Amino acid sequence: MRLKGYPEEDVRKARKLISSFIRAAEEVEEKIEEAAERGELTELVLMVIWNRLDLARRDVTICIVEDFVSPIFGSMNNIVVSVVVKFLS
Repeated sequence: MRLKGYPEEDVRKARKLISSFIRAAEEVEEKIEEAAERGELTELVLMVIWNRLDLARRDVTICIVEDFVSPIFGSMNNIVVSVVVKFLS
């Protein structure tokens, strides 16, 4: 990976930041599942979630950031798809 040229402290801070994104995604998954259990996960809510993710994807334009964020968006897509499947079944 291309991280060897960066100061160790900067790499550590970047990794912590990305870890916080991943933890936030896990918290979002829990909130979505709780909303589904309460019957609040309507078609409209799912469309709003999808649109927010789509807008976030469009905002990410810097290649380095995309390298870090793409797996998170993949996880978020997987979360939404799994929740939709649970909701529809």
